[in-house]
Amino acid sequence: LAFTVKAFTVREINKTERKPQAIALVMDFSGSMGEERARAVQFAANNFIRNIKRAEDAVTLIKYDHAVNIEAPLTKNSDDLQRKLQSRLVLEGYGGQTATFTAIAKAIRELKKSESGVQRVVIVFTDGSDNASYLTPDDIIRYARESNTIVCAIDYGYSVGEKYMEYIARKTNGTYNHFYGRAEFDLVFKDIYRRFEDYYLVEFDQSEFGYHQVELKLCLSDKISTTLSSNGAYDNTPYPGSVSLLNVSFDSDKSTL
Repeated sequence: LAFTVKAFTVREINKTERKPQAIALVMDFSGSMGEERARAVQFAANNFIRNIKRAEDAVTLIKYDHAVNIEAPLTKNSDDLQRKLQSRLVLEGYGGQTATFTAIAKAIRELKKSESGVQRVVIVFTDGSDNASYLTPDDIIRYARESNTIVCAIDYGYSVGEKYMEYIARKTNGTYNHFYGRAEFDLVFKDIYRRFEDYYLVEFDQSEFGYHQVELKLCLSDKISTTLSSNGAYDNTPYPGSVSLLNVSFDSDKSTL
């Protein structure tokens, strides 16, 4: 059922009023990566910590192949993060199969340890298809929604399970990127992070529960025929056990709705 939302508000959010973030950098170090590409993603993560991360944001570092390891638990300390990231050779202890979904689930659990009121974000990188997880994409989406975690997915190269990673990102209000060159590692990390610093927030009431698709159109000017458009989706169905506040009204001194 399509309809036009007529009552809404638009607010510009900038760096001064953004929420602090709890970020999980989830890095694929499976055998298909190879030393050179693994070094490139580790360099990008190190640059993110040193030059981009804000002091109030906490980061956890997770590497995976068929096994998943927390290289650095959630912390705001950039020096500690850099030491943990560089504490071993790039592929030391890794090089097996790929358990991307299991790695995302572990990242979500680690982010649950964050302070209340923060924005939880998983940034997951992979260069292949998942061939070692015991979880499914729908499991990940459920875990992410239950903990209000956004998953941003990055695919690299030609042998990726593209539809799965994009599916997870879209269903958790995250971003999806697919690139092919090592030089883009750093650019993508920066782009994802800055999307949570400067953005417009559109708010409107939705009386129906369920999965909703939204199309936004921005008309630049009456004199300019070009419009900017974007599509998004969200699911506001309460999960079993959650509490939702309903607007139920009674007349004064009456017991009927």
